[in-house]
Amino acid sequence: MVSLLETKFQKNGQVFYDGTIAADLAISPLPQRLIDMIANTSNDDNIKDHVIYRIVAENSTIDYTPPAVDNMRKYSKKQIRLQPLKTLYPEILVVVDATFYKHLGEEPLLAMNYLVPFWNGVDLRYKLLKSPRVKINIAGVILAQDETSLRYIYDNLDETGRIQAKQALIDAGEYFSTNAKFIRNKDVIVTMTKRDICSLKYANYCKSSALGKAFTGKACSKKKNTAIFEDNGGYAGIITATHEIGHLLGLPHDGEDEAADCSQKDGFIMASAKFRSVNSLCWSPCSRKILEQFASLTASNCLENKPENLGELLAQTLPGKVLTLEEQCLARGGKPCVFNATVCWKLHCTKSMTNMKCVGKAPAAEGSSCGDGLHCINGECIADKSEGYHNNYLVKHI
Repeated sequence: MVSLLETKFQKNGQVFYDGTIAADLAISPLPQRLIDMIANTSNDDNIKDHVIYRIVAENSTIDYTPPAVDNMRKYSKKQIRLQPLKTLYPEILVVVDATFYKHLGEEPLLAMNYLVPFWNGVDLRYKLLKSPRVKINIAGVILAQDETSLRYIYDNLDETGRIQAKQALIDAGEYFSTNAKFIRNKDVIVTMTKRDICSLKYANYCKSSALGKAFTGKACSKKKNTAIFEDNGGYAGIITATHEIGHLLGLPHDGEDEAADCSQKDGFIMASAKFRSVNSLCWSPCSRKILEQFASLTASNCLENKPENLGELLAQTLPGKVLTLEEQCLARGGKPCVFNATVCWKLHCTKSMTNMKCVGKAPAAEGSSCGDGLHCINGECIADKSEGYHNNYLVKHI
């Protein structure tokens, strides 16, 4: 069984795997020069472009004292760039933990069938920003089949199976810094889970209030460029993912610190989840201003380089074309109870299949139906001129 697998999709439809497939065996793609050599000397279309090799264990230990969590952003003149960045290019490593991978069907293509529209949904939120522009790039995807392969998750589970988010973030930074192979050419490491996330308030009490956690302004900081968030498999985590990446790009919560002038109650992306409103898919004036400041700091330096494959993974598939409102609500345990334009900023579902009380939380996924011939785009219910959902990108692989 694969315990940790990185899946890479190419434009020509090929799939490459990179990771461990047993305790002492690993798989990696062949170098391109060898693939070309084989192609020129063989007519066998069944040749697989990978090599399997045995892992030699090293006798080493890690003596690590976790650094103190520091979200205070204090910048000196030396930390100001000569020229502010006009575009930020965060290269994101998406890590799917074992609980979420199992929910997605434990097959790479089934997982990607969900993940590609999900991250397209996140990218659409960042396309609203113009100064600076933010262009999301998914630089890699890791799928964890084994519960113990992501030690920063497994070691920080409480007795009920919830993740102690703060320590998990710190440990994730250490985990990936000692597994440099996975973070090469990546700026931000984001873990998706189906588990509840909790904040440790005191010994033996972890409060399940947050949907995600990230360090503020640390996208380019080794060991702190990490985020973790919950998703239910029904695209409810798109805004949470957008929110947590926003933290890494220097954005505090609305109503706090440099964003004190923007009320949480206005319900913009950087507000608390409990304040969802018609603004839930938009950025507050404070977030826009602070992001502009962040682009002027050396803390954003790693986001300057434009990836060669920018946007290749994020096919323009709207998540609401993949899962219906019924399927999105089913992921929350209920069924939709409101069918009108309001679903575009707050999808109302019954609390369960038997409890008919309506509860509105995250917006319906972009592209969801909000009426006959209408769908949700940027929080608005507009005419649907799309030709329907075509799964061409995903079904042709393997």
